[in-house]
Amino acid sequence: MSVKQVKNKRKICVITGTRADYGILHPVLKAIKSLPNLELFLIVTSMHLMKEFGFTAREILKDGFDIYKKINISYKSDTGSAMAKSTAMAVSGFTSAFEKLMPDFVVVLGDTGNNFAAGMSGGIAFVYNESETFDTRCNLDMVDIESVLSPEDELLLRNLIQNHYLYTGSARAGKIL
Repeated sequence: MSVKQVKNKRKICVITGTRADYGILHPVLKAIKSLPNLELFLIVTSMHLMKEFGFTAREILKDGFDIYKKINISYKSDTGSAMAKSTAMAVSGFTSAFEKLMPDFVVVLGDTGNNFAAGMSGGIAFVYNESETFDTRCNLDMVDIESVLSPEDELLLRNLIQNHYLYTGSARAGKIL
């Protein structure tokens, strides 16, 4: 898939790492793919690329979605060293992918880890902070955390959530609206 921006198309990068999040993201992926003003770039990582979890990246391809990039961040143990190596692979892989793609939006489902934003520069992330602990789990050396302040950002975020609700029927999106 080419990363060249087609006139008036927004590049939407969606990241999936597990069968569980892929199942939730599936209607979102279909909606993005169906809209003429959006271009889907799918990054597949973690369990999707592991033999012991069924190499489910094949199922994504069978569902008709192109995979823009596969980023292997798996590790075989939970030692501090293995976690550090996995984090380094993730930062390197996502930085490389984002630097080349320059997406307009990135969609990630799930909790954030302590290395959130390690590969970000010059972007904006809207984070639903239900647990109100995001500031303790984010790499604050790399980003500033602010409320949605500008009317333009508030309108953009409201439209994104409304579209998500429209295409998925998400109860959480309905509650936020």
